[in-house]
Amino acid sequence: MYQPGEIVVYRHHVCQVACVREKYFNEQDYLELHALFENSLKLYVVADDARPPLVRPPMEPAQASALLESIPEIPAIDEAELRKKAGTSTLLERKMREAYETRSKSPRSEDLVAIIKTARRRTARREKAGRSIATLDRKYHDMAMKFICTEMCMSLGVERDEMERMVTERMGAPLPS
Repeated sequence: MYQPGEIVVYRHHVCQVACVREKYFNEQDYLELHALFENSLKLYVVADDARPPLVRPPMEPAQASALLESIPEIPAIDEAELRKKAGTSTLLERKMREAYETRSKSPRSEDLVAIIKTARRRTARREKAGRSIATLDRKYHDMAMKFICTEMCMSLGVERDEMERMVTERMGAPLPS
């Protein structure tokens, strides 16, 4: 079990274990987690459930560096495949939301990179057509970027803004699908 003071990642939130609350709810012990980069966010996790993939140690610096280097090779979500299954633009948006949601809940950082790449590609295509950015793409892009940059900046000892610049730089120009 994690101890107070330890740094952990709960889903994609980088947190410090504040304390262990014994018999907190339903006679179960809970970990009280304080998100490091979201001032007022407190999370409570059943202590017995606090193991990977739900709760895990943060990336080691070597893992963060390897992820940063691998960004160009990580594929975006296959929108063409979703389009085949959807049939209409309304259903395609629903399929995109489902794909974004599934990947955002995945413990794999590569899935966050796929979300960012896909949202960037779709945004570039919409802007080229003179349309505004879709709320769906902005929401998931910003969330994925926040989660991935927060953990990587902590692991690499880099300021968050600099980490975001580095991730964006590794993404390169968004390619049309």
